[in-house]
Amino acid sequence: MTILDTSDPTYIFGRMVFGRPPLSEEAREITPLVRLRTYGPGEAILVEGDMNELLFFLVSGSVAVFRAGETIGTITAAGTLLGEMSIITRKVCSASNFSVTAATLVVVEVRKVPTLPSAVATRIGSALNLLFSVTLAEKLNTTNEKARLFEITNRELQSAKKALEAASTDKIDELASNQRTVLQKLKSVLEDEIVPLRERLASSEDETFREVAAGVRKIHDQVEPLVRNFRAEGSLRNKRVLLVEDDIDEQINAKMSLGGTGVEFTVLAESELAKLAIQEAPFDIVCVNEKFVDIIAFTRAIHPATKFVFLTSEPLETYFRDGKVSELGNGSFRDFGHE
Repeated sequence: MTILDTSDPTYIFGRMVFGRPPLSEEAREITPLVRLRTYGPGEAILVEGDMNELLFFLVSGSVAVFRAGETIGTITAAGTLLGEMSIITRKVCSASNFSVTAATLVVVEVRKVPTLPSAVATRIGSALNLLFSVTLAEKLNTTNEKARLFEITNRELQSAKKALEAASTDKIDELASNQRTVLQKLKSVLEDEIVPLRERLASSEDETFREVAAGVRKIHDQVEPLVRNFRAEGSLRNKRVLLVEDDIDEQINAKMSLGGTGVEFTVLAESELAKLAIQEAPFDIVCVNEKFVDIIAFTRAIHPATKFVFLTSEPLETYFRDGKVSELGNGSFRDFGHE
């Protein structure tokens, strides 16, 4: 057995493919297939989307792996095989390889294997197929482990997301309650203090009091619209309102809008859950968008008195004219404006 210098690509090929240094005769057979090449930092070795007929064994340095513009890994282990997937599948490269530092690799021209003597080609081909099988098995194990870790991470993220959404919902409910309290106090101050004071000052002949009365009037004019809206919203108190919406931002906007009205507000993100809730007890108002418009016909069949708010950025006549949403039926609708 002849032990070749480690800088000889035939030696590296023999160790990686045959699992041992090549014999002298094997080294002569391998020589036409292999060469040693050093890539400078940032130089492309394989390019995603290109056809490839070469195999590579990393000798030294580091190689980055990119896919769709994203870095998905860095290879530093000597002896790592590159390019085998495009050789096996005979398809374009699914990822790019670029040297991070200066990287030396053994380049194998696989297309030349069939040109070798038949016995030699068979021996090398069989050895390469075995190497491919082992490499693919290792990659499959790695992929399975990554998939397992991804599922664990995804479950943890979903759990964290639900906890954050629950915390956000609790905070919105707290803000709505605080808003209701503030508006109630404003109403009391306006009715019990500002209005009587304005009337007393307005009847005074004293010029100073008249100036104060003008200031009180300004305060009244700013507070009164808030209180007037609060009184109007109070007409919704104890009404049952259902919003079917799967966008958390829209859910928050709706809760903020109805804060202080005293409605019994239910938010559900799934059509089936909404239907169950509607079957259990009627809602005074049901709000849906185009995604959940089937809720309208379902609810009408059970609770004809329920009113609906159809949430859309398009004019309502678009839906009737184009037949986009047949579930709207022939009811009476009012367009409150659209974007």
